[in-house]
Amino acid sequence: MHDEPRSQTAFQRGLARARHLLPMQRPIGEFVHHNTLHAYQHLPFHDAIAAAARDHGAEVYWPEARFREAMALGAFGVLDVDRAHVALRADEAAGTVGPLRRRDLERLALVHDLGREAIEVVEEQGGELLRHVRAVLADVALREGPLPRTHREAAVAAGEADPAAALDALFVPFLGALLDDGMARWAMPMRARGLRDAFLVYASGVPAFVAPCAAGAAARLARGTAESVATRALDELRVPEHLRDEYVLATVLELPGFAGMVSVLETGPGARLPEGALEQYVAARLACHAELVRLRGGVSAAFEPAVQPPHPDVAERARDLRAGRLVAALQRLGFTVHDVLTAGDAFVREADAVLESLDGPTRRRIYQTAMEAAHREALGAAILERRGHLEPTPAVPCRLAVVFCIDDREEGIRRHLESQHPGYVTYGAAGFFGVAMHYVGFDDPRSQALCPVVVTPAHEVVERPVESSDRSARLRRALVRARAGLELALADASRGGLRGLLVTPLLGALAVFPLAARILFPRAADRFARRVGAALLPSVETELVVDRADDAADGVGFSLDERVDRVRGLLENIGLLDAFPPVIAVLGHAASTVNNPHHSAYDCGACGGRNGGPNARAFARMANDPAVRARLASTGIVIPEETVFVGGVHDTTTDGITLFDPPTGAVATRSALDELRAALDLARGRSALERCRRFEHAPTSLRPDVALRHVEERAVDLSQARPELGHATNAACVVGRRALTRGLFLDRRSFLVSYDPTTDADGRVLARILAAVVPVGAGINLEYYFSSVDPDRFGCGTKLPHNLTGLVGVAEGTSGDLRTGLPREMTEVHEPVRLLCVLDARVAHVAQVLERNPEVREFVVNEWIRVLVVDPDTGEAFSFEDGRLRPYEPRAERSVPVVSSAADWYRGHRHSLPPARIDASLAPSTGNPSASPESVNRRPRPNAS
Repeated sequence: MHDEPRSQTAFQRGLARARHLLPMQRPIGEFVHHNTLHAYQHLPFHDAIAAAARDHGAEVYWPEARFREAMALGAFGVLDVDRAHVALRADEAAGTVGPLRRRDLERLALVHDLGREAIEVVEEQGGELLRHVRAVLADVALREGPLPRTHREAAVAAGEADPAAALDALFVPFLGALLDDGMARWAMPMRARGLRDAFLVYASGVPAFVAPCAAGAAARLARGTAESVATRALDELRVPEHLRDEYVLATVLELPGFAGMVSVLETGPGARLPEGALEQYVAARLACHAELVRLRGGVSAAFEPAVQPPHPDVAERARDLRAGRLVAALQRLGFTVHDVLTAGDAFVREADAVLESLDGPTRRRIYQTAMEAAHREALGAAILERRGHLEPTPAVPCRLAVVFCIDDREEGIRRHLESQHPGYVTYGAAGFFGVAMHYVGFDDPRSQALCPVVVTPAHEVVERPVESSDRSARLRRALVRARAGLELALADASRGGLRGLLVTPLLGALAVFPLAARILFPRAADRFARRVGAALLPSVETELVVDRADDAADGVGFSLDERVDRVRGLLENIGLLDAFPPVIAVLGHAASTVNNPHHSAYDCGACGGRNGGPNARAFARMANDPAVRARLASTGIVIPEETVFVGGVHDTTTDGITLFDPPTGAVATRSALDELRAALDLARGRSALERCRRFEHAPTSLRPDVALRHVEERAVDLSQARPELGHATNAACVVGRRALTRGLFLDRRSFLVSYDPTTDADGRVLARILAAVVPVGAGINLEYYFSSVDPDRFGCGTKLPHNLTGLVGVAEGTSGDLRTGLPREMTEVHEPVRLLCVLDARVAHVAQVLERNPEVREFVVNEWIRVLVVDPDTGEAFSFEDGRLRPYEPRAERSVPVVSSAADWYRGHRHSLPPARIDASLAPSTGNPSASPESVNRRPRPNAS
């Protein structure tokens, strides 16, 4: 962690460090991905996660078994492991161990599962060799666990009941009510006065048998400031001064989810809690600790952390397995009892020390490095091969263009759209399309910010009915208000006393048949409900108010200069400055799910975890404005009069696509729009079919129309824990011309960001793009990484027992901590590798960005992301390693498979696949017979030596 001034008290230092380490996740309705271990970002990646593992008691790599499964599926091979081993342990692995090379012994431990084999050796009582090795290692020191930091951790380490359970029974209901954002019928008393005053009122009503420490803790808290109360508690607990900041930190981390939410809502954007809330919470918790100890008779000595020795049976088992591991290794190397006796006891101890030095975290770091290197080699080879075949100008004029979000989930549909015609072109841009705004939809009760969470919008855009729909609009509003009022009245009545007894059974009876229909026939029930809704609520034709007069002061809409800046900025970013096609669609994205508290994690992160359709619609309206085009023409960007922009939204769950405000002008325009609709319809069916291969319960031999029905049903199925996969396959980010990736099967694993280095003479556009893309892409990638390697500490476990708490988060059951991170159902197919950023950019411009942008530099230099640069002028490639860009050449043995279609490559495979080049001229019967996932992914099993 960053060093804190020593002038601070121990309580202040511990609190400051806790603020830095606590989760930064905002309320779940505003869920936006971020680096789970943001507090360690100033450290090199592997050093940082080692520190995080110690601080949080968490895992930071996959279990070895998962790495071995991935290795069997071809994610990486023995050659990758060998290279990672040499790179990481070149010095440690040098020399010999008796008659062995130390490197060979370590390699054996990496290639074979000696832990599993040790169990087999011990259970089979491995014979004379095991007895001899066990005797030699009889007095070997076992690896010690972490020191306890608090009385509570010491009690747990000694096998006593966890005293924090009693405190959680007190604080979980309190914090849930304090943070409630609209779920509770009544607000907590004194909440506006701050956490301390609210706790005093709350604790006075808690029965002694529920929390015997509540009254005493409240009395302590009432008598002084938070710091004085905390200091007095630490004095009573007899915590030495040099241990107090660590003690405070460990106390905060007993309920990290709630404590993190208190910190976020006290200090973050839109703060809801008065200042000092976290400090007051920690003081109250420390007061409760001290009160519990007092009630149990107090402490007789100062707190001195000590590791509890393991139970003798546990220690004996650990030594047996350690001996069994060495025996398994020696047997694989062909050693007999005679060989071991001849080599001597010193050889046994030294060989054991070698295996012990190559401990679990070290082995897993090597596997992690190998898996990431294999991914870089595969993608790098594919892109560098494409780099050698770039044409100076497109062979076919552009017929239509579609601008998608950079989201990795859009890679597949873009590929399927472009495969239909060489004149179909796609681009990738951040999904708010440069239009940051407060948006008020026609049916929305209030505005919502559609922009990155780090941006505060200065403009409001309103959806209003067109003049011809005024009557229908008034009727619709009246009906919506009446429905909302009825729902509110029924909800209120069901929570009351006598009324609840009468209303609840009635509502339950009325809900039985619709509920049964939604469970048994989800898609049909949803379509029926939509038809009924359309029949009852009149449709209204609407438009967006995006333009504002220069002298207007109401904040609604954008001035002409602002509209020009938004349109020019996006066109410059994606490199679309000339050769405009007749139709350009701009598609935001959203996700349809039901019964899903993590809904916003599926929506567009660039729009604050919300629907990006309004941003696309607003941009299209700006780009179609004649005044905007006239101003753009004066700057050299001439958009033909016949070119039209159409906004829309892509539902990444159902693969449905909706186009807004389609123009009804010239026959040529309508014809181009019909062609666009047909192309998108074919692409979304193929996309749905490709996605179904990753769903366990979806057959892989579906037709596109059946696949579409399957994904549509997942979106409306109340029992579906996996409506879609979200970003669960993300692994790369390509910033550059589409020509570098067009025609490549990237398995929906890459963010695709459009950027043309040939039109960016000074690197200004690259700097703008990387400043936005690197933190966003890294945040998504790292949250998936850590939620998948430790789904219980960095993730939020399985969805099944989750309950929505106060509309701010989910908890397990009714008395658990707020769970942060992602659920298992969103990460279980994820392959955790750091984001590989492939930059189609001049090396000098990349160096400028790293020099001038501290945030991007921190991600790159500390290797939280990996970077591969392909210079557009020279064609040379560079990889960022050890603090600088070094020349890069893909391995000679890495070839890029060629297939006739994406389906030929992924058919029958549910796991992640390496890139392949798609050549439609290859007939399926004459395609490359060696280009199959098995032939490329699978490597021969290594020899033991």
